[in-house]
Amino acid sequence: MDGYGAPRGGVVRAGLSNCHCGLDPQSMTSDLKVPFQLQGGQRIEDTPVHEALREALVNTLIHADFTGRVSVLVVKQADMFSFRNPGLMRLPLEMAVAGGNSDCRNRCMQTMFQQVGYGDHAGSGVPKIYRNWAGQHWRLPVLRQRAEPEQTLLELRMTSLLPPDSVAALEAQLGARFAGLAELERLALVTAATEGTLNHTRLREISTDHPSDITKMLARLVKDGMLASEGTGRGMVYRLPKQRASQYTDFAEGDAALLTPEQAGLTPEQAGLTPEQAGLTPELDAPTVTVVSDLSQLSAQELARLQRLAEPVSGRQRVQPEIVKQTVIALCREHYLGLRVLAELLARRDHDGADLRKRILNPLVKDGLLMRAYPSPNDPRQAYQSTPDGSSPKP
Repeated sequence: MDGYGAPRGGVVRAGLSNCHCGLDPQSMTSDLKVPFQLQGGQRIEDTPVHEALREALVNTLIHADFTGRVSVLVVKQADMFSFRNPGLMRLPLEMAVAGGNSDCRNRCMQTMFQQVGYGDHAGSGVPKIYRNWAGQHWRLPVLRQRAEPEQTLLELRMTSLLPPDSVAALEAQLGARFAGLAELERLALVTAATEGTLNHTRLREISTDHPSDITKMLARLVKDGMLASEGTGRGMVYRLPKQRASQYTDFAEGDAALLTPEQAGLTPEQAGLTPEQAGLTPELDAPTVTVVSDLSQLSAQELARLQRLAEPVSGRQRVQPEIVKQTVIALCREHYLGLRVLAELLARRDHDGADLRKRILNPLVKDGLLMRAYPSPNDPRQAYQSTPDGSSPKP
């Protein structure tokens, strides 16, 4: 395992150029075993894998919030590359992976890289990573965000769905029990062993089975002691019994959302999946509560009502925290409202709502005046509704 944070020799010289040279994909992929390509009878060394890694590195740097509390981190392991940059994405994950939109945090840096041939088209990097990785028939990339401390994480695994080493380890551990399992059950155990954690979304992403069959199968493996579950409802994740979390927990925590190909805006062909593998059952995948994650979900009448409620905050530049809290309680009385929805209604400068969550929402939850839609506080889908104890006059 290699950590890339400095050029070889351990000397870090000032300047982004020197930093980038130390992290150059050519050195990262020097021992990468991928087939070369031929073009006009000439050997082409720059494969889609190299291109994907180059895009991942550039994205990590140009989208980093260098005022954040975590560092830029690139980790190379035998079967995986992991990229971390401080700061949350400024676009929804789904929009970023679909491509065509760009809201770069460091535009001058982006222009500099474009002038030397890196990251040539704004808004095309992430979908290119997904397409190129899927073209190798490897596990789909995993793109996550963590709210505390704020960071964006990308995992690129160079493994098939059933790595022989993982299968052999499970056969040695479970013996005849593993051999007697159905294909989906073996896939679930191997995925948990390979990725450290497993959830319903991830298994649905890599299998052709019906979501209800996946739910029943996971419950059965837990009952039989082959998997251990953590959390509740849609936030539930699974590990092998007594399996400790990955030593790179930033890249392995199960409370962050995984993007399915449909959420990412990819067709099944782009994602390397059959249409059946890409299928979703909305009835079974829908949250148990109604969550407003975008203002477009609201009728014009309801939107106008919420905007009137938000006026004590949205119409002013400086507002006492207590007024903000009372306004939030009033807004959340009828619906679970997502973080970005609240930030938009209140006209917050932090459009992702991170500061709002820290200063207003978390204290209200702690005081029993708001409740969360999802068990994990940092769930990217998180939304809030007032509790019966929330005291605020109705309009």
